Amino acid sequence: MPQIRLGEHTLSYQLHRVQRRSIGLVIRKEGLAVRAPAWVALSDIEAALRQKADWILQRLAEQEHRNQAPHPAPITWQHGTVLPYLGDSLQLDVTGKGPRPELIDVLPETSQASPSLHLRLKAQDADHLRAAVHRWWKQAALRLFAERIALYAPRLALHALPQLHLTSARTRWGSASKRGALQTVRLNWRLLHLPIHLIDYVVVHELAHLHEMNHSPAFWRHVEAVLPDTSRRRAELKRHTVPEWGA
Repeated sequence: MPQIRLGEHTLSYQLHRVQRRSIGLVIRKEGLAVRAPAWVALSDIEAALRQKADWILQRLAEQEHRNQAPHPAPITWQHGTVLPYLGDSLQLDVTGKGPRPELIDVLPETSQASPSLHLRLKAQDADHLRAAVHRWWKQAALRLFAERIALYAPRLALHALPQLHLTSARTRWGSASKRGALQTVRLNWRLLHLPIHLIDYVVVHELAHLHEMNHSPAFWRHVEAVLPDTSRRRAELKRHTVPEWGA
């Protein structure tokens, strides 16, 4: 593997020669991977890496932190299981009674207890329970995300609400894209495990990308104009892990 000196660090990286027009950098669990056209000289690749040294070192440090973090325990799908939910918890209450094969509802919070998710399931094995909760979870995520987008889009001077889609990405909380007048925001349904103020940060982050499709100072000005404590929320989000749902 080739090596390069960036500041005080000597890094090994994977170099892949591919059919593309520019040099691409990817931070993986194993480290830095570089994808470059066959005609680009190694000296030009190293110059590009030095130019992006701060970005590379920051992302590698973040990846190392993720690598060292304890792996989330898988969810045990059964009656009584408690899931992290909007900064609180949600207990699964499963029964085989009822005229319908499946009926899902959430009791509102009270001062005495956290909410419970009630499921009427004839088949109560782990696979059926996980699938039922997943269907409800995605519906709840769509409702909540739509509400938060409607709240924050006007504050970011977006005159039309973007299309909303859910994503199951493992390494990204969200993304945004625009093609002409069509604007789209994709948010990870796993965000429902997090407190609402962190969900709001992700929502505002992606909405700001509809102004700036980058992480330039101009982009961060859009975010911080709406959320002055952006740095605190961003740091807190990086510390969060979510449980493993399984297959």
